[in-house]
Amino acid sequence: MGFSFVESELVEAIREGWWVLLDNVNSAPPEVLERLNSLTEDNPMLSLYEKSSGEILTQKNGIHSNFRLFTTANLKRVHSNKLSSAFLNRVIKIWLPAMDSNISVSNSMKSNDLYELLCAQLADIPAGQQLAELLLIIHIKVKQAVQEGKLIYPTDYQVTYRQLDQCIRTMLYHMNNHINPVSACYWSILRSYASLLSDNEHYYYFMKIFQSSMDELKLDSIQIYSPSKRIDTQQPQWKQDANKIQVAFVEIERCLAELIFSLIECISNIKNRS
Repeated sequence: MGFSFVESELVEAIREGWWVLLDNVNSAPPEVLERLNSLTEDNPMLSLYEKSSGEILTQKNGIHSNFRLFTTANLKRVHSNKLSSAFLNRVIKIWLPAMDSNISVSNSMKSNDLYELLCAQLADIPAGQQLAELLLIIHIKVKQAVQEGKLIYPTDYQVTYRQLDQCIRTMLYHMNNHINPVSACYWSILRSYASLLSDNEHYYYFMKIFQSSMDELKLDSIQIYSPSKRIDTQQPQWKQDANKIQVAFVEIERCLAELIFSLIECISNIKNRS
C-alpha cells in the first residue's frame, strides 16, 4: 500500500479552464494569498513545489486559456487579514453596495431584487410570498432600530443580508424536518435576530417589531398551514381512516398557528402593561 500525490481542486481548475470564485479571500492566511500573486501577473505562473518532482504551470504549460479567478472580500470584516498592495494592484476591483441597502418598508419594496430572491427561496412552501415579505420587513425594521440605538447587539456585530440568509436556511432546515412553516419561520426569526440581543428590554422591543410587522401584513388572517384533504368515501377504509387522522392533525396545526401568533402578541404587550 502506498500514497500518491493528488492535486487540489484549484490546480485542477487551472488545468481544465474552470472559473473559480474565492469568497472572503481576506480571511485566508497571508501566505496563501502570496501564492496567488503569481497567477495574477501579465504572464501568470504557479510553482507546484508540493510535488516531489516539482512543476511550474505557465500559459504555455498547464494554465488553460479559459481559466479565470474571481475573489470577494469584505474589508470591514472583523479578525480578517489586510490585503497586500501587491495583490490589490494585480486585480480589477469592483465595489458593490450591500444587498439590503437603500430599501425601506413601502409599496415599492416588492419590486426590490432582495424580495424577489426571498420569494424564489420560499416558492415551494405555503404562503411563501407572505412569509418572505414578513422576513424582509422585520430585517429592515431591525436595521433601522440598530441605527437609531433602539436595539443593541454585541460590539462589532452588524445586521446584514447574512442574517436574512441564515434565517431562510434555518427555516428551510426545520421544514425539511417536518416542522410547519409557521413554527419554522417563528423560531428562525428569533434565532437569527433575537438570540444576541443585549438584555430583556431590547428583546421586548424586538417582539414589538415582530408583532407590528405581522399586524401590517394581517398574517393572523391568512392560512399558512397545510391544506386539508376531503375524505373520499370510495377509498378503502384504511385510507379513509388515514385521511381522518391527517385532517385532525391539520386542525391541530391550525390551533398551534393561532396560539403562536397569540403568544407573540402577548409577549410584545408585556412591556407596555408593566
